[in-house]
Amino acid sequence: RHGTRSGAMRRILHVVNGAGGGSTLSTIELARALTEHGFEPHVVCDARIGTVAERQVLIDAYRGRAAFVPM
Repeated sequence: RHGTRSGAMRRILHVVNGAGGGSTLSTIELARALTEHGFEPHVVCDARIGTVAERQVLIDAYRGRAAFVPM
């Protein structure tokens, strides 16, 4: 693992404006890549922006480590 010297997972928080859109899709790809290198990404997203399907993509990509709050 590249994330830490001790082998423990390092947590990273991504804050995105909405569940959909190009920058969110890029952030999802980044999260997937970071996971492969020993990081544990989490995401916080504005609950009012995006569809139910887009929110589900975030939940799946972040392995349930997603929170949706009004910003």
